[in-house]
Amino acid sequence: PVLFVSAAGDTHDILNMFRSGATDYLQKPFIAEELQARLGVHFEARKYMRELEELNRNLYERAVYDGLTRLHNKRYLLDNLDRAFSIAMRGDEELCCIFFDIDFFKKINDSCGHQFGDYVLGVLGTLVKENVRKGDLAVRYGGEEFVIVMPRTDLSAAAEFGERFRVIVEGYPFDDGTHKRPVTISMGVSSLQEHEPAGSSILLEFADQALYRAKKAGRNQVVLYQQ
Repeated sequence: PVLFVSAAGDTHDILNMFRSGATDYLQKPFIAEELQARLGVHFEARKYMRELEELNRNLYERAVYDGLTRLHNKRYLLDNLDRAFSIAMRGDEELCCIFFDIDFFKKINDSCGHQFGDYVLGVLGTLVKENVRKGDLAVRYGGEEFVIVMPRTDLSAAAEFGERFRVIVEGYPFDDGTHKRPVTISMGVSSLQEHEPAGSSILLEFADQALYRAKKAGRNQVVLYQQ
């Protein structure tokens, strides 16, 4: 808060003080208790505003982040994929999409319990964050499904990243202290420049179709979309 103190009592002078950025105005002479009371009101208001800002930050994070993996969620992806697609189109740049999920995740939940399933999802979220580049968009799409959007990355580089990440997951010791079992993923990859989708949702759909082919072909592999 900015408090102006002056002996001036002219209305014009007071208005100029507020136009100059005053939060409050106190005319001399005044007693100390009045100054303390005014300052107390402003500091309480500022404290309230900070609490409100923190609450809004928390609400925003809950709205756009997945609580289990700490990756962005499907809502955030749908809000931002169009923008990334438009930027790539305007700049005649590449944009790749990787769609992947956990192989036989239902069996993992059925045999080891949902707590272990949540543990696997959490670890996978951490592995994704550790391996994607700054500027990539990593999302838990829903359930055991994940999406990675990679700007300025061609199909070959996206496929290489996918294979490297698949090997990392396959070799990770998933062990929560109660259960231990190997986990693998299947991945589908699509490209703006190679596959020429009509829109961002089609780019995502192409990657999903490639993922479906990976699962039909035996899982634990990376498959590129084919038109």
